[in-house]
Amino acid sequence: MSNNKYQVAKRYGKALFQLAEEEQELDAVFHDVSHLRQQLVAIPELIPFLKQTSIEWPAKKVVLDELSTEYTETVKKTLAVIGENRRLAELIVILDEYETRYNEAKGIIKAQVTTVVPLTSAQKEQLIQKLKTQFHCNIVRLEETIDADILGGVVIRVRHQVLDGSLKTQLSKLKKELSR
Repeated sequence: MSNNKYQVAKRYGKALFQLAEEEQELDAVFHDVSHLRQQLVAIPELIPFLKQTSIEWPAKKVVLDELSTEYTETVKKTLAVIGENRRLAELIVILDEYETRYNEAKGIIKAQVTTVVPLTSAQKEQLIQKLKTQFHCNIVRLEETIDADILGGVVIRVRHQVLDGSLKTQLSKLKKELSR
């Protein structure tokens, strides 16, 4: 996706967020956006279908209307505008932008945590409390990954930051220091 299309898609996501905020539907729209994302993942043919330029908007509208029968009017109208303006290829970026703005407004951060072994409940709670303090947020959603390649320790990715306390990285730094 070109940078220009990416910026346009982000503007659509921002506009959806602002509209949901004005209509006091942030949570309902977030629910719809999350559900739509799940449908896009669950039905692998859906994204290529929506991106296909040879398929006209009315055919795509029928499919989107069927998927969005329970959605808020705000989301239904936004999907119609996106489709009419031929921006369905950027739908994922639009949904991402809405979710990012929603999370910021609600004080929610996502943290990807990579360890060698699963964290215990106590370790998770301790990590969540530290991240809440460090990032000044209300809610931390942890996504855990197990990766034996890091050898030990933990790697945490939050927003655009990486906190790398892995044994692999520490050993690599020590090796560089010793080779000077």
